[in-house]
Amino acid sequence: MEEESFRPQSDVSKIIDLRETLQNVEFYLRGLTYDKRTGEVVEDPSIGKKLNNQGINELMSWLKMYLNRDMAFNNINDLQIGRAIPKLYLEIAIRLLLNSNKWELQSLNDIHFLAYFIAERIYWYILHSRGGGIRKLYEETTAEGFKHANPPGFLKRISDGILGRGGEE
Repeated sequence: MEEESFRPQSDVSKIIDLRETLQNVEFYLRGLTYDKRTGEVVEDPSIGKKLNNQGINELMSWLKMYLNRDMAFNNINDLQIGRAIPKLYLEIAIRLLLNSNKWELQSLNDIHFLAYFIAERIYWYILHSRGGGIRKLYEETTAEGFKHANPPGFLKRISDGILGRGGEE
């Protein structure tokens, strides 16, 4: 893991792809914290490492596959969020339980807390992404990206050619 990936993200485009939220989860699982005074990532003995490296890597890989920015910016209502977060909590708890020996989970009592900690961060991320203009920014940047995906007039030239209009612009 590169140390560069542990730098706090302030750019909105990085926030909307869940990096900061997932990074905070990974920091916690690894027992790390970001020291604002020095700008370094340091071990925090008060947190302690929650899983072994294999467990952290597997859980984070699953979370990254399970979650994506499109999920957060989808047109989901409060009821759907209310159903999705408990399901996410249960899936995390089951993964922790089934892999507790392999991932060297210190105590089965930690399952509830870790699953809740992760699901709560995702919940707050989704709520934050739905408000505060971040969703609007995402929609605008996505629409802007689509504008540049095809050369200007591309579809017009095709439609003009099909309709026999000559295609001059």
